[in-house]
Amino acid sequence: MAVATRPYQTEEEEEILAKRIMATRGRPLDAMKYIRIQSHPGDSPNGTSHWVPMKPSHLQKHYIEHRGHRTAMVKPRRGRGSAAEMYCNYHTCLTVPNTQALTLTHSDDTTVELFRMVKHFHNLLPVEISLVRDSEHVLEFPYPNSSKYIVRTANARFVATSLGFTHFHGSEVAKWDEDKIPELLASVLPSVGKGHICYESTPMMRTGFFYDIYQAAKAGENEFVPLFYAWWWEDSYSYEPDDPLVRPEDRGYGKGQGAGHYLRLDDEERELVALHALTDGQIRWRRKNKELFDSIMPGLFKREFPENDIDCWMSPGSQVFDPEALDRLLQGCKKPEKIEDDVLIWEEPQPKQRYVIGVDTAMGTVQGCNSVAVVLNDKLEHKATLRGKWPPDIFAEKVARLGKKYNTALLSVERNYPGFSVIGDLVKESHYPNIYCEIDEQGKPASVLGWITSTRTRS
Repeated sequence: MAVATRPYQTEEEEEILAKRIMATRGRPLDAMKYIRIQSHPGDSPNGTSHWVPMKPSHLQKHYIEHRGHRTAMVKPRRGRGSAAEMYCNYHTCLTVPNTQALTLTHSDDTTVELFRMVKHFHNLLPVEISLVRDSEHVLEFPYPNSSKYIVRTANARFVATSLGFTHFHGSEVAKWDEDKIPELLASVLPSVGKGHICYESTPMMRTGFFYDIYQAAKAGENEFVPLFYAWWWEDSYSYEPDDPLVRPEDRGYGKGQGAGHYLRLDDEERELVALHALTDGQIRWRRKNKELFDSIMPGLFKREFPENDIDCWMSPGSQVFDPEALDRLLQGCKKPEKIEDDVLIWEEPQPKQRYVIGVDTAMGTVQGCNSVAVVLNDKLEHKATLRGKWPPDIFAEKVARLGKKYNTALLSVERNYPGFSVIGDLVKESHYPNIYCEIDEQGKPASVLGWITSTRTRS
């Protein structure tokens, strides 16, 4: 039996539901109860589609309930997080006059796909409120609403200074061209002002604009609400025992009472089940997709389908150390016990303990790199870090105080420019007595203090 082309039986029903939808201002989840979508034939006993109330996924419901005025969201591939933010912005356009919403995507193809999604939201509405113009990825609501929803690709050609946006959504921000982001945001953000902002993405590099925004949000250093969603928040990421995509060795097992009832789990899977109550179906899905994505590039599964917000980021450049070993170490990291005189302290100096401080120097300009001094004990355990942008003389003074605090630690100072200036101030101004010097081929101390970074020392 074919499903009706429209979800509403009568004009009167359409009029009633239209009024109910328009009355849900500020309550996007409530509006879903009055929006009809077609059910999947497999969900019906007689194998037919029906018009049913729109229902958010597990991830979408949580996001809509917890998003802030400014939000940074890390999400899994195809986790429907973008759709959740766009639905909220569309609902505001619909129910709040003069809303101006902008979504910027990472590619032209995605722009087309996401704008089609916005139009799909609108096409599900009663005819009573579906009078709208759309062109060139712009959805315009007629007077007296006069709201507008624009979907564009993130590139430096986009100029928004002439428009005042109330809602700005950056989609897959980690995939944007980092070189173009400053110019792009300089164009967009002034027009947003105090408006709503959401940056969301699957994780990419352990550096860059999106990574910095999310990490600062976690640390409480900006106004953004950090929201992280592991892959199991997406309801569809599960396989039944007879699913053709299931690995041959995982087929034929019945439905257990939680994961591991029939499947034989490894240590990593057991930990995930214990922490997150994963089901057999989710373990089947994970095994298949981890095998698939990691065969393309080692570690790709955890980037596309994150399981925590620590080991899902890739380190830039070539990998000297084992990435999985680094990820395990990262998960054991903890916040410093306190911050004192620009020093992050994990442990105060211990009596009779020997310490070494590695010193990496920089010029201290606003655009330049940080100067860094890291304190290690004789077991090479990290105990404190001094980091910031200071002129060489100020940095030398701070390093000297840090060294004296940690039992007159051995200072190992890079003497590449401006390291010579730092070493000079440590000797002449601070009279620091314990500075590393290299040993020559005859086993004698070199005539200059510090160490040099070169092709030879790097290797």
